[in-house]
Amino acid sequence: MRKSNIFTAVFVAAALAATGFLVSNASVHAADFAVSTSRSTPYLHVAGGNYKNLYAVGRQVVIDSNVGKDLNVAGATVDVNGTVPDDALIVGGTVNVKGNIGGSAKILGGTVHISGKIGGDLAVAGGSVYLDPGAEVLGDVMVAGGSIFVNAPVHGNLYVAGGAAYVDSAVGGNIDARLSGVLQLGSGTTVGAGVNYTGRGTIINHAAHIAGSINYTKLKTNFADAAGKFLIKLLGLLLAALLLFTAFMPKYQELVNETQSHFWRRFGFGLIAFIVIPIITIVLFLLIVGYYVAILLALWYILMLFLGWIIGATAFGAWLIRKIGRREYPFSYFYVTFAIVVSVLLSAIPIAGPIFAAVLAIAGFGALLRTHKLAQNHE
Repeated sequence: MRKSNIFTAVFVAAALAATGFLVSNASVHAADFAVSTSRSTPYLHVAGGNYKNLYAVGRQVVIDSNVGKDLNVAGATVDVNGTVPDDALIVGGTVNVKGNIGGSAKILGGTVHISGKIGGDLAVAGGSVYLDPGAEVLGDVMVAGGSIFVNAPVHGNLYVAGGAAYVDSAVGGNIDARLSGVLQLGSGTTVGAGVNYTGRGTIINHAAHIAGSINYTKLKTNFADAAGKFLIKLLGLLLAALLLFTAFMPKYQELVNETQSHFWRRFGFGLIAFIVIPIITIVLFLLIVGYYVAILLALWYILMLFLGWIIGATAFGAWLIRKIGRREYPFSYFYVTFAIVVSVLLSAIPIAGPIFAAVLAIAGFGALLRTHKLAQNHE
């Protein structure tokens, strides 16, 4: 039996022993743990049953059942339609919360829609976050995101940070915002206290009502500090790449060639791992016996993405050098330096830069995993 098969068998056995119940079919009915493990049926539907503390993990998870106490769920797509009387922890690429949550809710996702009632505080981190009409939060709301839309009443304070925010609802306390973009307050906005805002500007509809004062601080960019941080980042990545080149040149070149030759295949392979590994890490965190394994897995994941970016950036530089020179050049220190410098500069472009950097990291990550898998198969 190969090492990979042994590891898989041990992992599955440990998971079975820890949870007492794993589900690989399309529906579950009576367990505190629901985990979709089948590739043919990635859809996990939790309906009916008598749950107390529910832990659910799958690629696509739909919670239609009411939960007795807490809910912990993770998946690429998560829909929560049932009622949760206590707290909820939700992690997913796309998250939709239509059910009511009696306690506090903590949500991490790419796109997050909330249209249910939250009895306690709400904390959300995401790319785009929507507090839709029909929702209501009885406590405070803390949101970090690229685009933030608040169209439902917040009884407590509203704290927003990130790109830009639009508010068109009642806020019982203060609005505290720190944004790189603009804060907009629509005609339906009423604020029980004041507005404290640091950012690029505000757009306040004349019909909005603010009981307290408005304190605005224009966000200033210190170009000297920004240039210093950029230079430190560039030198750090360049040093790491050159050390890898010096210590592991043949393997480094092999990974770069692998990424360059099959870029989009490796990107697809890396994207799957990029989504699945955090889900596995969260599951292990939730299981007491897997806490330390989860920490190690999280550290490994961060390291692999860092190395993946270096490999992906070097592969991009290799492609660019070949396009400019129209011929092959020897793999050298200059080769690596040029690739890293160009990739760091392009990654600094607003909006498109972070996307470019993420694509490079995921492609290199995929090459690392794929090469490791092929090496195991040849043992």
